[in-house]
Amino acid sequence: MGLGHSLTLLKHSGYSSRHNTSAHKHLSIVGCAIVALGVGVELWAAHKGAQVETLLRKNNASERAVLIERANKATAAAVAVTERVGGLDILVGKTNDKIDALTATASDQKARGDAIIASLNAKQKEVAATIEAAKKDEAELAASANTIKELRQELHDLTTKRVLTEQQTKELTKAASKFAKTQFDLAANHDSDSPYLAKQIGDALENAGWKWTPRFDLGSINFEGAPAIGTAFSTGLQIDLCKSEEHSMAPAANALILSLRAAGYESTHDLFADGDAGRRNEPCGKIHIVVGSKL
Repeated sequence: MGLGHSLTLLKHSGYSSRHNTSAHKHLSIVGCAIVALGVGVELWAAHKGAQVETLLRKNNASERAVLIERANKATAAAVAVTERVGGLDILVGKTNDKIDALTATASDQKARGDAIIASLNAKQKEVAATIEAAKKDEAELAASANTIKELRQELHDLTTKRVLTEQQTKELTKAASKFAKTQFDLAANHDSDSPYLAKQIGDALENAGWKWTPRFDLGSINFEGAPAIGTAFSTGLQIDLCKSEEHSMAPAANALILSLRAAGYESTHDLFADGDAGRRNEPCGKIHIVVGSKL
């Protein structure tokens, strides 16, 4: 068995030797192929590198031309901007000069405007003062006009006799007729119209049914066919009554006062104590009508 095993090993050993020799050949061929392939790849890589380098050179030249063109354009733009900036500086300078001039002009105009406004305010004050003075003068003129009017009225009253018109006499008679049989007497100042006005009043009341009684004193005034008219020293018209007859004769006295007022003659009234009747020469039981002077 040992010899057989040895022979078997030898057989296998021979086979292995032959097999290794064949593998070596194959490996040599593969190695050569790999080397050839590597050389081919290297040559291809070199060729491609040359192509890339050529392409890069072309691209670099193109890019350089583009960059140079862009640089030139940028330079031109910068020059244009610089020129514009210079022009803008000049324009800004001119604008500032114009602004300064306009500001100065505006300041001058404002100063002139302020002066004009101050002048107008002063004129306004003067006008206001003038208007105020004119109003004062107008008020004084109106007062003077009123005074003149009053003086003219007084002059008219002084120079015009007081008389009752026919219509006024009729109105007085009508109003007094409601109080017929009322007794009365008359007194008047010794002037140009008081006695005549007293006579008119007496006639109107007598026509209304009143009883006219004489009033005697040292200066009695006498009209033909009429009771005596006593002497008075007063102004205006006055109606006198004894105090005790205030209520009994008040309606008749009021009718007389209102009728005289309607005719334009205001009158006052006086209630005196009964004890003063004798001293006053105005006995109770009568209405005493006193016609004083105008003023």
